[in-house]
Amino acid sequence: MFKQPLLYSIIYVLLFCSYQFLLRDEITWMMNIFTGIWMFLFLHFIKWCRVPYDWNKHKK
Repeated sequence: MFKQPLLYSIIYVLLFCSYQFLLRDEITWMMNIFTGIWMFLFLHFIKWCRVPYDWNKHKK
């Protein structure tokens, strides 16, 4: 359940850190990490929204 959003956020952090390491003077670690965390939460929320709710689950 956490595998795909976690993988995407780790790839995002690694790509942007390597981009900043190669082409910029400094690496903005906190911005990259917090953006990766927000990305993980957003992707996890999107994945959670796609699962339909079973409305007949509580009926007898």
